Amino acid sequence: VMWVVISYILYQNWTGTAFSIDAGDELYYNELAQYAVNQLRNNGEWNVYASIKKYSSDNAFSDMGYPIYLAIIYYIFFDNILIARIIKALLGAWTAVLIYKLASRNFGEYTGRMAGIMCMLMPNLIYYCSFQLKEVEMVFLAMLFVERADALLRLPKMPWRSLILLMLIPIYMFMIRTALAATLVLG
Repeated sequence: VMWVVISYILYQNWTGTAFSIDAGDELYYNELAQYAVNQLRNNGEWNVYASIKKYSSDNAFSDMGYPIYLAIIYYIFFDNILIARIIKALLGAWTAVLIYKLASRNFGEYTGRMAGIMCMLMPNLIYYCSFQLKEVEMVFLAMLFVERADALLRLPKMPWRSLILLMLIPIYMFMIRTALAATLVLG
């Protein structure tokens, strides 16, 4: 969270915006999300997919999940980019907890702590928290799926409700990164 605030201030000073110097994809996702939120606020439409499809030039379904997620955050927090990035940092921290739980369950407490600490200090996870990109969310969703699947497989009787909730993760992941969703489902 500290890096998110520091990078936000640095980007404001360097570029005059909340985005980095070479912010092509960041601006693309931000504009799609803001367009969808503006459609809801101005026209009362919450058809995010149609709004994004109308605004986007490539209309790729596999790239709609992150702008939809970002639009929901922008709608709730009034287009606040800093709040969206703080949420991203918290998801990164939760990823470290998920890795700790998964490693502890499979390899013991000591290994779980080491894995959690290594994840917490992973430069890519920290670095990407300061961008409006989907990498942190993809890693989080992948780890959430793996950790929950591992926990469910260890139960003597698998509850259907938990299994259905678990399958919602790769379904949403298909809208973020198709190859990663296929890997989750088939792996």
